[in-house]
Amino acid sequence: MRYMLTSWAVAALAFLLAAYLLPAGFQIDGTGFDAWLSGLLGSPLPFKLEGTGVDKLAVALAGAFALGVANAVVRPIVVLFAFPLTLMTLGLLLFVINGAMLYLATLAVPGKIVITHFGYAVAAAAIISAVNTVAGWFLEK
Repeated sequence: MRYMLTSWAVAALAFLLAAYLLPAGFQIDGTGFDAWLSGLLGSPLPFKLEGTGVDKLAVALAGAFALGVANAVVRPIVVLFAFPLTLMTLGLLLFVINGAMLYLATLAVPGKIVITHFGYAVAAAAIISAVNTVAGWFLEK
């Protein structure tokens, strides 16, 4: 449980890092996230998010959760069906699949995480994947 929560927090920080490194194409907008979340849940939240840093972290946590669900549910099916093409491209198609999963995850948080071009989705997915890989090395020990 502790490993899962730590990896979720690392993925959220990777989202923020990708938004920092790719400001033109991968943007996280945290304004009004608490109102959006309370409307989604159908009841008012017992807390108030204030400050753009806290708002952006909350959006990044939601995006990281959505990316985890997309990678756990949708990605194995897509990888299975795309296996022949992945072999023909020597594995480069996996970068496109990772970008597609990131784009799919941003659809779960509409208007709060914006990808302007699919190339930015692939680049942001590469950054998030690299950060998660390096953090995974340290979390294993």
